[in-house]
Amino acid sequence: MFNTYNHNLTKMRLKIFVFLENERKVWNIVSPRFEGIFTGTGDLFAGLFLSWYAKLGNSPENLPNVMETVCATMEVVLKRTREDDIATRKFLKHPRKAPHELQIIQSLDAILRPPVSRSSSLIPQ
Repeated sequence: MFNTYNHNLTKMRLKIFVFLENERKVWNIVSPRFEGIFTGTGDLFAGLFLSWYAKLGNSPENLPNVMETVCATMEVVLKRTREDDIATRKFLKHPRKAPHELQIIQSLDAILRPPVSRSSSLIPQ
């Protein structure tokens, strides 16, 4: 199970809850928060999660590494999307109010070789 909440105006916290038979583990990851409306982030997150979970091994013990990789990749995609939106607005007479189109193709390098810059921490229970 995953849960997010605002840590402050510039960061989001992602909590990962894992239940292993009679054991419960919770990890915490802090990630930057990006202003704007983005469509497709849930689909991208799910796709990245499933692919990295399969690649790193189908074990709940690998979830922290999987989530660190997914969050690092999402950060690159959202940052590029935000930068593209800012650059595009300079040329438009009327700024668009539509959601930003994710820069997935432009972020292929980060999707294939994520720059893991996040680290998760196990929260004592």
